Amino acid sequence: MKVLTPAEWIGDALPTLVLIPGGTGDSGDFTSNPQKIHRFLEDGYALILFDPDGRGKSGGIEDDNGFIHQDGLAAVVKYAAELQQVDAGRIGMVSYSYGITMAAGVLARYPDL
Repeated sequence: MKVLTPAEWIGDALPTLVLIPGGTGDSGDFTSNPQKIHRFLEDGYALILFDPDGRGKSGGIEDDNGFIHQDGLAAVVKYAAELQQVDAGRIGMVSYSYGITMAAGVLARYPDL
């Protein structure tokens, strides 16, 4: 998990987006193409770059967007809500392509989020 804030961030809690990669991707999909994240930062969002288990900088075993990945994503959202940069009442998820299976699975299985 990596947290990014706008360049002009002054310490206030920000609306936050958790970016979920598509397919078998990882957070490198976002950092290798800064245009994907630049607009969100310009618009004043904090960003959480999510690496599902077994991908990118996350340990664990690849779960092909199943329950393990969904549980990991839920844990990241819950953890993010406690960060200084994050407005806990304004956290959203942005999923790309097949990443929707993680996002939808989390919302279905964790209605408190």
